Parts: sequence; C-alpha cells; structure tokens
Amino acid sequence: MKQKQFSVPGYYIRRGVCALLALLFAAGALVSGTMALQTYAQDGIENEGRFLIEKTVENADGSAVTAEQAERQFEFTVKLKGIADGTIDLLLNDELQSFPVTDGVFVIHLRHGEQAMVFGLPMGVGYAVEMSAQAAYGYFPLLRAMSGYAISGGVSLPFVSVFHPLADLSLLSRD
Repeated sequence: MKQKQFSVPGYYIRRGVCALLALLFAAGALVSGTMALQTYAQDGIENEGRFLIEKTVENADGSAVTAEQAERQFEFTVKLKGIADGTIDLLLNDELQSFPVTDGVFVIHLRHGEQAMVFGLPMGVGYAVEMSAQAAYGYFPLLRAMSGYAISGGVSLPFVSVFHPLADLSLLSRD
C-alpha cells in the first residue's frame, strides 16, 4: 500500500503519528524562529533562507550569570551546503559583519546573550552549526550541534550551556 506524503518546508512527511509529531515540531520551530526574527523583516527578503544562532549560559544552582561567565566566548563552526567560497554577511548582535567562507564553512564567536542571524541564503540550503566543547571549564551544553534547512520564516537555534563548577569531569568520555 502506497502512503501519501505531504511537505512542510524542509520536510517530507508520511501520514500517521510520526507525521503529526514531525508537523508539531516543525510548526514549533517555525513559530519560534519567526518570532525571534520578525524584527529583521524587511521588504524584498521574505523569499530568502535564514536562521538565528543564540547563546545562553545558565548556572546549575540557578544563580545569576557572573561577569566572568558573561565574557566567556564560545566558538561556533557553521557549515552551509552548496555555498561558494567568499564572504557571508551576518547580523551579529544587530551589527552587520562579514565573515570569510571556505568550503561552505565559517566560524563565529558568541558570548552569553549574544546572537547571530545568517540571512540571504537560497531557500532550502542545508546547514549544520556546532558549538565548541567547554566541559574542561565546567560548561556543559544541552545540545552541542544542530542542523536543518534555511527557510524564509527563519529558525531559532538556541545553544544553552549549563555551568557546574563541581562537575565530575572523569565522567566525560571526550571534550
């Protein structure tokens, strides 16, 4: 029996429970990304792909982030499928900046509370974003890497690291 398929930008989904879960996930990502990026909407860019990388640090004990923690930089390696060498423009904390791209890869650095919006991409371009490990300093990511496809509404990629100064580093298999 042949199942019917339908699509959401970046997804091909089969009918059934898995399809419902996938649709709910996709809708949540679309709504989240759209809300985070709506302040950047301008005429003429509705048909371009974009995504937003956000960095947050939290303390395991629930205390406020210290000045030292707020200044720690986290490195993000961004890979874009099918993007030629050259430069790419980003909004880094609402400031337009250019970054060199080699083999579809570029690197940015973000601190707690900072964000970078990648925009102007062809619709459907695949991306993978990976944050550097900082476990040796007591920072443990909830997610270390995310991937997907650039869509017009934008997608928000929240990278959260939890700081735990007394963490047992012997439990880590690698850093």
